[in-house]
Amino acid sequence: ELEAENAVQLLTPRTENWQIAIKWLAEDGSAVKKGERVVEFDNSSVIEKLADLETTVVEAGVELETQQADTSVKIAEKEFEVETQKTAVAKAELDASVPVELVSRREFQDSRLALERAKVALTSAKRDLESLRSGGRLEEQVKRVTYEKALRAYTAAGEELDALQLTAPRDGIVLVGKHPWEGRKLQLGDSVWPGLAVAELPDLAKTLVRATLSDVDARRVVPGMKVTCTVDAFPEL
Repeated sequence: ELEAENAVQLLTPRTENWQIAIKWLAEDGSAVKKGERVVEFDNSSVIEKLADLETTVVEAGVELETQQADTSVKIAEKEFEVETQKTAVAKAELDASVPVELVSRREFQDSRLALERAKVALTSAKRDLESLRSGGRLEEQVKRVTYEKALRAYTAAGEELDALQLTAPRDGIVLVGKHPWEGRKLQLGDSVWPGLAVAELPDLAKTLVRATLSDVDARRVVPGMKVTCTVDAFPEL
């Protein structure tokens, strides 16, 4: 057999199912151009998973946007409440600044009490606003983590789908790989596993001859002996 000294191997990709079936395979010995399909594996389970993950991404994205919108509305309401209480404090301070000589003692005490109540209400409104901001950010972060996790899973599934089709890295001749223990070329429907070479593109610039001799002939062969090789593909050479 003629064998290239160097060859580019096309290996079975790693998937969740470990073993995958060959769905399509270029003809052994056929010429291919760079980028052309050489091997395609069964992708039905990945396509189904991809559809489910797409739905999950959309749902997680909607939940994130809803959470963001809800938090924004609630924060705006609390900010308005803080501004309202600031106005109430300013009015109460103005009322409390009237000298005691110009109003009755009861009115003076009521204005001072109203000022204290307004300050307490303002402090409470500010505290509620900060609590809502921190809590809203936390809930939004949880939704964002869920969305990003779903997006990563969807992206990984897309990459897995792309990996289930092997293309030629350069122009060349396709040599289909051999089944490890059945002594034959791989074919459609065969289940293969990660790392197994399903095909290769040999570099024909330098080839080697692999031959098997009988025991009698082997005894007569010595290093440096001239050898004439005839292969079935090129009997005239």
